[in-house]
Amino acid sequence: MNIRRVTKLRHIHLLAAAALVLILGAGCDFITPGEAREAIEAGREMRQFEDETIRPLEDELESLRMTEMEPRYREMEELHNEIRMIEDDVLEPLRRSFDGYNPEMDALRQEAEAAYRVIDEAGRELESKRRGLEAQSRADEAALQDERDAVISAAEDEKNTIQRELNDLHRYGWDQIEEMSRQIESLRKEMESYPHDSDEYAALAASVSALELDMRTRERDLRDRIDSLEDAQWAIGDRLQLLYGEYDQRFQNIHDEFNTAMRSIEDRRLVLDDERWALEDRVRTEQAALEAEFRAQEEEIRNQITAIEEGQIRPLKEQASAIEDELRTLNERERSLKDQLHTARSEFEPKARELEDQVFDMLESAVDAAESTSGVVGP
Repeated sequence: MNIRRVTKLRHIHLLAAAALVLILGAGCDFITPGEAREAIEAGREMRQFEDETIRPLEDELESLRMTEMEPRYREMEELHNEIRMIEDDVLEPLRRSFDGYNPEMDALRQEAEAAYRVIDEAGRELESKRRGLEAQSRADEAALQDERDAVISAAEDEKNTIQRELNDLHRYGWDQIEEMSRQIESLRKEMESYPHDSDEYAALAASVSALELDMRTRERDLRDRIDSLEDAQWAIGDRLQLLYGEYDQRFQNIHDEFNTAMRSIEDRRLVLDDERWALEDRVRTEQAALEAEFRAQEEEIRNQITAIEEGQIRPLKEQASAIEDELRTLNERERSLKDQLHTARSEFEPKARELEDQVFDMLESAVDAAESTSGVVGP
């Protein structure tokens, strides 16, 4: 129940009470005509004030709300609903249809990633094979080096042993022969002291002959030994040269095999690089084409969205904004009328309470008088 109805009902109750007082007091002396006239006049003034001041304000406020503000609010709500419907039913599906995800680009990316994984895996296999070849080559070289060192060392040790023996023979081997030569020379000098036909001379000559034979034998044996050792030394030198050449060739064979295998790996790596570059070129070209197509579709959808926003939503928002401006003005009018109505009611209410108190006092007096006349005592 609004304030206007409460005020009207209160006014009706007040008039009814006043009428009851006049009826009850019509045949009694408790109320004077002046008091009755005063109450009636006060009631009329209040009714006039209400009819001329409060009710027009209430009517104007009610009319403002019902005929101007409510239609504007409904119209603005309808505009917002229409905007929301366009957003939900038209724009949102357009935006979702082009949310930045490109399935063709994603498929191309997945295909490229799979191809790259194949190339990378082949590259890792080549790298593993390369490391294995390097390790095997180092192991083969180390084993061959150990073998070479052992064989060469044994031959050089043998050669050095012969060289030491030759050195000893050259240094000490002639000492005994030279001593025998001195003995022969001494015996020959001693022979000069004897006649050639003497027994002493013959004995010394026999000794010289025996020493000379022994010396020549020893000298021949010494020379044969030296020659044999030198021949053996030369043979070892020749064998060492052959060994050096043989091991150099075996090292070279290891290097050649390693280099051949490495060239095969490098050739395969170059092929993989060519495949990678060709893949990158193809992906780059296809990506550029897909991106151009994607951008064109995106631009088309953006243009559609812009056209809808500018052609449909913007006019509706402008209408809503204009209605909001009107409602701000109407709200100002409403606040002004409510302030005026509040001021009028603030002036009306004290007078209504005063008249109400006056009527109730007269009613109470009438009741008391009626009870006194009839002899009935109230509770």
